[in-house]
Amino acid sequence: GRTTLQIGQEQVARVVNKTGGNLLESQYKVVSIQSATGQRLSVNLAIGNSEAGSFDTLGIVTEDIAVNQEGYITTYGLVREINTTGALQGENWNDGDLLFLSPFVSGSLTKVKPDAPNHGVRMGYVVYSHAIHGTIWVKVDNGYELDELHGVQITSVANNDLLQYDSTSGLWKNESLSNAGIEPTIANGTTLQYFRGDKTFVTLPI
Repeated sequence: GRTTLQIGQEQVARVVNKTGGNLLESQYKVVSIQSATGQRLSVNLAIGNSEAGSFDTLGIVTEDIAVNQEGYITTYGLVREINTTGALQGENWNDGDLLFLSPFVSGSLTKVKPDAPNHGVRMGYVVYSHAIHGTIWVKVDNGYELDELHGVQITSVANNDLLQYDSTSGLWKNESLSNAGIEPTIANGTTLQYFRGDKTFVTLPI
C-alpha cells in the first residue's frame, strides 16, 4: 500500500532486501539480483566496476524496504518525489541528463559516463531536476561484453588478438596476429614485411 503503480506507464518488482541495511526511497539506490528468497527475487546493491556487480542490475528502489523485508523497486518507468539535483551524488543534474550506474559507489547513480574497464550501465534519465519533487525515468540497459554479442565467438583470448570474420561459420572470431596474417616484421632495418589477409607476402621500404 506504499507504492502507487501507474498502469501502462511503469513496472515494479517485489523483492527481498539482502543488502545488509535498510533501503530508503529518498536515496533511490540501484539494486541487482543476488538470488531468491521466499519465492521472491533477493537483491543487493549494484556497482558498475565489474561484470559481477552490474550484469544483473534490476532497477531503482521506490519505497523504504527494511533489511530482510519485502518491498518494491521500479524496473521501468518513473520514480517520483526524490532529490534529483545531483546533490546526493556530489554532482549537478539537469532535466534530460542521462544517468549511469556508478562504478565507485555501490547502489549510486552518476551522470558521468563510465570508461572501460568500468561498465556503462544506463539507468535512465532525469525528467525533473528538483530537491523535493524530482523525477527519474528508469530504463535499465546493462550493455554487453564483446563475447556476449550474437555472431561473436571468443575463445582462449591472448594479448594482441584481433577480431576476424570467418565466412565459413559466419562468426567473428579472435585470432592472433600471425594467424590473422598481418604480423609485421622489420628486415635489415630498411623494409617492412608482412602477410596480407590473402596470405600474400609483402615487402615495403621504410
